[in-house]
Amino acid sequence: MNKRKELWYSVAGFILDNKVYLSEWLNQNYGTRLTPNSSLERVNEVVAYLMINNPDFNAELLSLQNKIENDGFYNWVVQAAQAVAALGEMVGNIVINAKNAVFSREQSARLEQYNYETEEHFKELAEIRANKEVAIELGRAQSDIVLKREKQADEQKRTNVLMMFGIFAIGAVALAFVFKK
Repeated sequence: MNKRKELWYSVAGFILDNKVYLSEWLNQNYGTRLTPNSSLERVNEVVAYLMINNPDFNAELLSLQNKIENDGFYNWVVQAAQAVAALGEMVGNIVINAKNAVFSREQSARLEQYNYETEEHFKELAEIRANKEVAIELGRAQSDIVLKREKQADEQKRTNVLMMFGIFAIGAVALAFVFKK
């Protein structure tokens, strides 16, 4: 087992074996409201909170652990310093990993929001483009209808003029024939 894992197991075992004493110590030194009947999970939550939010807690916890487990003898200063450094590094890594997870979730949420906004933007553009195309097609069809109507009107005028000319010509021929007789 590597040193970090050994340290985690050492602290976890200490909390497990000395939960009641540790609860009292935490109440006296850190104002926590743990009872002797507090669950192990609750004690772990309090210890984790203090490890993350109180820079001196790790050293004090390891010092307490050393006093209880080793009766305070032998070179605990060196071991405590190493343990504090390792524990601090582990807690720091946990905090960094947690922050990275939050950052990743926030980035995912931002990307999702961006994708949603982009999708909405493209939907709006597609609707605008479709509206323009429909308007253009309607305008084109209306122009064709107007041109056809004008063409029919022009043809009708031409037909009317030709009919009038024809009637006038027939009338002139008829008059000439009547006057000739």
